Amino acid sequence: MITLNKLTKELHDEMMRRDEINEQTSPRAMSIRISRDWRRMDACHLSRPPLHLTQEFVDAQHVDDACPTYEHEFSEREELAADIIIDTALALSQLGCKNIEQVIKDRIAWRLRHKD
Repeated sequence: MITLNKLTKELHDEMMRRDEINEQTSPRAMSIRISRDWRRMDACHLSRPPLHLTQEFVDAQHVDDACPTYEHEFSEREELAADIIIDTALALSQLGCKNIEQVIKDRIAWRLRHKD
């Protein structure tokens, strides 16, 4: 299980350090970023090779793991879908959300109870 709260904070801090976002970055700017991710995913072709998560990249990330997390390369669409989730988590962080995982769990629970 990944820890979205911790990983999102790390990425948020790194993006602030790189001046990709700052305290003044608006919710609209984050929405545009997420919208860009969706357009990239919609435009990708299923026959294209993955963007960057090659087996070599994945292996290097899990050198110390007793059992590798990934056993295959991801499709470009899978990687782009992950980018949507990452940027959405960043948007939640930028909005001041203190517990990204819990808000997602609560929304899933709400959707399960409500059919509308």
